[in-house]
Amino acid sequence: MLFKLANYERAGAHIMEVILEHYQKNVQKIICIIYILIDLQSSSNEIINYIEQNFSEFSEFLREYLIDRIVISEDISLKLANFLSTHYFEISLKNRKILMKKLASFNDASAIIANLLINNFQVFPPCYRNILFKNLAKKDNSVEEIIDFIDFQKERFSSRFLYSMRKIIIKTLLNSKKNNTGLILFNFFENNFEDLSIISRNDLLMIFSKLKQSDLTFASNELEDIYIRFLIFFKNNFLNIEDEMRYLIFFNLSNNDNNRVDIAKFFSENYNELKDNNKRNAVLKKFAEFPDCTDLILGILDKYKNIIDISIKEEVKNIFYKLKGSNKNPQIMTYLIEEHLLQIKDLISSGEGDNLEFKSRLRWDSRKNCSNKELEYRVVKTISGFLNTVGGTLLIGIGDDGKIVGLEDDYNSLGKKNRDGFQLHLVEIITCHITEAFNDFWKIKFDNIDGKDICIVEVKRSPKPVYIDDKFYIRKTSSTRSLKIDEAHKYINYHFIE
Repeated sequence: MLFKLANYERAGAHIMEVILEHYQKNVQKIICIIYILIDLQSSSNEIINYIEQNFSEFSEFLREYLIDRIVISEDISLKLANFLSTHYFEISLKNRKILMKKLASFNDASAIIANLLINNFQVFPPCYRNILFKNLAKKDNSVEEIIDFIDFQKERFSSRFLYSMRKIIIKTLLNSKKNNTGLILFNFFENNFEDLSIISRNDLLMIFSKLKQSDLTFASNELEDIYIRFLIFFKNNFLNIEDEMRYLIFFNLSNNDNNRVDIAKFFSENYNELKDNNKRNAVLKKFAEFPDCTDLILGILDKYKNIIDISIKEEVKNIFYKLKGSNKNPQIMTYLIEEHLLQIKDLISSGEGDNLEFKSRLRWDSRKNCSNKELEYRVVKTISGFLNTVGGTLLIGIGDDGKIVGLEDDYNSLGKKNRDGFQLHLVEIITCHITEAFNDFWKIKFDNIDGKDICIVEVKRSPKPVYIDDKFYIRKTSSTRSLKIDEAHKYINYHFIE
C-alpha cells in the first residue's frame, strides 16, 4: 500500500512520517520508499531531514543519487543549503556543482551558496563560476556577499578567470531591486578606483556613464543619485582616466538631456587636455548636434580656430544646418561668416528674420534724393533691438526683397567716399546713440557681391539693457519694436536681472 501511495504528490510527506515511525530499523525499506518519493516535492523536507540524520551511514552512491534527484523548492532551499555547507567535503565535486547550481536560483539559499562559491572559488571552472555568479547576483540575499567578493578580489578583477564574469556580475547587481545595491557598487568603484585594474576601471566607467540610456532597473531613486555622483567623480578624476575612455564617456554623457549642457561646458574647458585630435573633434561634432550646446561649441571653435582643421569646421557647419532654425541663429551665422563657411548670398537667400535684417541704405534717401537722418536712426534702432534680444546680423546695401543695392549712393553722400568713410560715419552714429560702453558687442565688416559693396554689422546679445533716447527696442517677428515702460520693465526683469 505504501509503495502505491508513494506515487501521489499529496501523500508524500505523510508516507515519510509513517515509514520513519514504523521502519526506523529497516533502512532498506526506507530507501526503497525514498527512491519513489524523491521525485515528489511534498516529501522533500522529510527526506532532507532523514538524509541529514543518516548521511554518514549512506554509501557514496546512495548519497549522490539522493542529492541528484531531490526536488528543491523555496521552502526547503535554506535547509538544503545549510546541509550542503555542513557536508560540503563529503559530497563529490560533481554533485556540489549540481546542488549549488540548483540552490543558487532560490533567494533563501543564495547567501550560503555565495559564501560556498567564494570560499572555494578556484575549485570550480570559469564557465561554472559565471553561471553561478549570474544566478546569485539576481538574488537580493546574496548581494552583499558578492560585493564583498569583488572587493576582496579587486586586484585580480581583470585576470583571465574573472574577466568573462565581471560584466555579468556588475550588470546583474545593478539590476537588483534590493535597495542601495547600485549605491553599494558605486561606493566600491569610487573607493577602490586606484586599486582596480585598468580593464576593470574602464568596464565600470562605461556602465556608469551609460546609466541614463541603459535598461538597468534601480530601486527607488538610486539611478539619479548614482548618475550625479558619477558626473562629479568624472570631473574630479578626469586627468586620472585614460584618454580613450574620456572620449567614450563624453559620448555617453552627451545623450542625457538633463545634464548635457553641463557636460558640454566641462568638455569645452578641457578640450585641449584631450590629446587625440580626431577623437576630440568627434566629440565636438557630437555635442554640435544639440541646439542647447551651440554657444559652447561656438566658443570652442572660436578659441581653438587656429588648430581645428577646416574639414572639421565644414562638418560642424553641415551639422548646424540640420538644426531646426539654425539659419536664424545669429551666433551660428556669425561664426560661419567669419570662418568663410557661409557665403553672404546664402545668408541673403535665407531671408529676413528675428536675427537677420536688410537695409538698402544707411543714409541716402533715393526718394528724396538726399541724406536722411531717419534712415540712420532705423539702422541704430535695429542694432539696439539685436543687443536687447539674442543678437543678429544687419546687412546694409540689401533691399527688403533681397536685391543687392550696394553702398555707392551712401559713399557719394559722405566726405570720404569709400569704405573707410562709411565705417567712420556708421561708428559715429552707433556710439552717439548707444554709447561706447557697448562697442564690444558689435562689429562692422564689408563684402563685395557682384561688384557691389555691402556692409555687415554682426551684433551679439548685450548683458545689460540698451536704451536709445529713453526707448527700449527688441526684435520680434522679423521686425524691431519699441516696448512700453511697463513692458520694458517686465522684459528686463526676465531677461537681464538674475
